[in-house]
Parts: sequence; C-alpha cells; structure tokens
Amino acid sequence: MTEFGDFLKKQIENTGESISAVARGAGVERTTLHKAISGERTLSYIAMQKLMNYFHMSPHEKNVFTEYYNMQMQGRKFFNTRKMIVNLLKELSELPVGNQKHRPEFLAEYIESRKDDCTIWSGTYAVRNVMRRLIDCELKEKTPQIQIFLPAEDEFMMYYLYNIFSEYETGLEVTHIIPYLVYQGIDREEGMKILSRVLPLVLTASEQYRPYFYYSRSEILAVPFPFYVITGKSLLLISENFGKACEVPFLNFREHYGIHFTQALKKCVPMMTVQKDIFTVLKAYSQTVEKSSYYTFMNQPCMGKFYTNELIERKIKKEFPYREKLVAESQRRFSELASVTKEYFTFFTASGLKEFMETGIVSDIPRQVIDLVTEEERYQLVENLKNEIAEDKIMGRVVNDERLSLPHYLSFSVNAQNKVDIFTLQQDQQDESIYNIHIDEPLIGASFLDFVHFLPKSEYVFSKEQTLEIIDKLLRNP
Repeated sequence: MTEFGDFLKKQIENTGESISAVARGAGVERTTLHKAISGERTLSYIAMQKLMNYFHMSPHEKNVFTEYYNMQMQGRKFFNTRKMIVNLLKELSELPVGNQKHRPEFLAEYIESRKDDCTIWSGTYAVRNVMRRLIDCELKEKTPQIQIFLPAEDEFMMYYLYNIFSEYETGLEVTHIIPYLVYQGIDREEGMKILSRVLPLVLTASEQYRPYFYYSRSEILAVPFPFYVITGKSLLLISENFGKACEVPFLNFREHYGIHFTQALKKCVPMMTVQKDIFTVLKAYSQTVEKSSYYTFMNQPCMGKFYTNELIERKIKKEFPYREKLVAESQRRFSELASVTKEYFTFFTASGLKEFMETGIVSDIPRQVIDLVTEEERYQLVENLKNEIAEDKIMGRVVNDERLSLPHYLSFSVNAQNKVDIFTLQQDQQDESIYNIHIDEPLIGASFLDFVHFLPKSEYVFSKEQTLEIIDKLLRNP
C-alpha cells in the first residue's frame, strides 16, 4: 500500500462508513476507490477533490493528501528531487544579499598552553564548540586557510562558514572535500541534498569557498575518526556521528594530514566552478544553448532570441573597454538563441516582466555594459514573446509565485547534457558581483533537466492561456 492509499484508508475509517458508502457519498466509483487504496490505480484529480470535500479535510490534511497524491502520480524519486529544487529556490529567494560586512571582533584566542597529548572531546555540543574555536582562531591569521574533509550534512559547519562569509570581511580560503554517498549506488536525492547545503555558501563566499566531490564513502567509515578539519595551527579529527573529536597538537600529524588532503583532492571532482571575468561569463551563457534546446528560469523572461545584431550594437555602452569584443560575443550568444530549433523554455515571474516593461533593464547582459531598452523596444520584445508563446514556438510560462519562488538575483540554465549554470544578476549599476557558477555533476543536472520539463504541467506555473492573459494585461496597462 502506498502512502496515498494508507492515508485514504485512514480517512475512510475515521468516517465510520464503508468504502461503498463513502464512494456513493463522494460521487466516486467504488471499484476505483478500492484500487486507489491498494495502489493498483491512481485517482483522477477531480475524484481526489471530491474526496477531500467529502471528508471535510483540514488545510493540513489537504496538503498531506495532495502531497501523497503528487508523489504517487510522479513517482517518489522524481517527486522528492523536484520538491528539493522548489525548496532550494525558496531558500535562495530568502537569502540576504548585499549586506554590509564588518571586521570580526568576537573571535576566540588560540590556546598556546596546550598539553603534549591529544584532547578528546565528547558530545555534539563540545565537538561543535571546538570546531568553532579552531575556525575563529584561524581567522586571526594573515592568510587564513581551512581544509575540510566533512559531509555537507554537518549543518553546523555549513551554517557557521555561511555566517562568517555573509557577516565579515575576511580573506579566509576554504577547500572542502565532500564525501558523496556511492557505495549503495549514486542517488539523485543525495546530490540535491548536498547542493542545497553548499549553494548558499558558494553564493556568499564566491571563490573563497571551493567544494569538491569525493565519490566514495564506505571505506572511510571503518576508522573511529574518518573526518577532519585542518587549520594553520590545529588538526581536528571527527567521528562519523560528530559525537566525538580528537584535537591533535603534533605538527608532524598536521603535516601528514595536509599531504593526504592534497593527494585526495587530486582524485576529486569540483562540485562547482565560479567564474567572474565578464567574457568568460558570456561564454558560459553560450554553452547553455544547444541547437535544439534552451532551458532557463529567472525573474525576467529570456527574450535574447529577439535581440538583433543592430539592437546589441546600439545598446552596448560606447565607453566600455573592449567594446568590440563584447559586442561580438553578445551577438554570437543571442544569434545562437535565435537559432534554437525545438525546445526553448523560459519560466519567469509577472513582477519580473512588469519591472522590465517599466524600467527597460534587461537581465540577459550585465547592467554595467548595456544601456536601458527604450519603451518602444521593450514593447516590441514583449509582443514578440507573446506571439511565439501563442504559436507554441516558445514554452514560456509565468510562475505561480504562491507555489514557487524564483530568486530575483539569480538566473538558472540547464542543458540537455545535464550541466547547470547559475548566473548572478546585478542589483544596481554599482553592483559588480556578476559571476557564473557552473555545476557539472550529471545527476544534479539530470534533476534540474527533469524539473524544467515537469514545470509546464505542474501547479508551479500558470497555463499557456493564463500566461498570455498576464502578458496582454501588462501590454495594455503597463
């Protein structure tokens, strides 16, 4: 019996009625109801709605019932990874960006009067406290560096590093090897769990935090302290359940682990790479486009396929250094978008489209290099978008922002080769934080590719007709 069937059975039992009586009362076929309980058949959406009304379900019960229904319809694995992406986007939408940073003042002092033997710390709180102290002490160094071999599921380390990079001006460099559970087979959910913990930190720390995948874990769990943290003055060995830690004061041990870490790093795969050079970022944009497909979601619709060479030539700022090279690279990228032959998917928010129509600010090119699009130009671009959606040349849909949040400062692209690219979008002319985060992990990419194909038929976006209505309304009443 599935979760849906089990929940449905309990709801029927709570009424004190027979299955036949519930079927008659709700207006659902008795045989269909029997098979839905056993998992042999899936109810129609209308039948599910009838049952929710008949059972007088509370809002919480409706949410649980609907979630189990969607899980049954989509399959557990696909449902879970799609929900993880939705939750990740919500978390990133709420992530503070552009906060004022200051110099750290509260940091702990390094204890010089250390004993000559190892110190064992027991208990989760004690272990996390010593982890915090070692990091705080390292931040006092001129060139602070930390090497970490630790699962991303250790939320304390991830949150504490996020706090440091988001709150303080620091030169801290962190290299993090993340064990990726593979001894029972690589799982999409495992990769998405790691991404959800790592991505907020990468967005905050940029190139100062470098995560790597270590595609094995089974052989490292046979030792009492399989994980470790190396700083300039300390080596901390950590148990599998984070309940014990051993602080090792010996220099030769720290050097040995440092060599081992460097060797292990050569066997690892970068989880993501960060690029900040504007031409490299534009090149990364182009690499998300394939002849037959392009998939993206961000606050604005991607209207790059409608940018003519003449428009790009006019809009790239005359005073920008290397302007000719930038114009050529931009024209190449947008001509590739215009030549996409089959699947051109763009998901966007109504507020993002409205902002474009009101301001003329585009998200396809960094703001510091392009002039505003005129009112006439922006209306023509949106008209082109509407027409191609109406003719099914573009899969363009407005996001239902009550169900799905898109971070206003990020653009996501995924290609058919299961590669994901995330681009930061400038908040204003003074914001120079545009960069590209490239993720080349196949199963993470496959999860995102599945997600964009799932979106058009999901509750997370409005229908084609609703999307066209929203666009029409904005064109008539800007």
